[in-house]
Amino acid sequence: MKVLVTRPAERLPTTVKALAVEQITSICDPMLVVEPLEGVTIDLHQCQALLVTSIGAATLLGNIISDKRIRIFAVGDASADALMESGFHNVISAKADVSALFEMVIRCCVLSFK
Repeated sequence: MKVLVTRPAERLPTTVKALAVEQITSICDPMLVVEPLEGVTIDLHQCQALLVTSIGAATLLGNIISDKRIRIFAVGDASADALMESGFHNVISAKADVSALFEMVIRCCVLSFK
């Protein structure tokens, strides 16, 4: 089997190795570059939590969010680890299970529609 891997270049080797273990051939074409934006801040006063679904976002958030106490749901351990390394204290990993991520948010956040 062959698969197209479009992850950012710095994340390709890990993915390619994991696929090779499963005898899957990778065709690499990075289509995403994650870069910080200068002067960006995020107003969190109305947020109950953040959902982080990529290690790239997790790495960059530490530089643009000053309140390190906000609850963050990370889709996997790598993202959760990156967030904690950036100083966030209230990080919960869904262990790479998107359905579990959804369920955690439903259980922990007050849902309101305005």
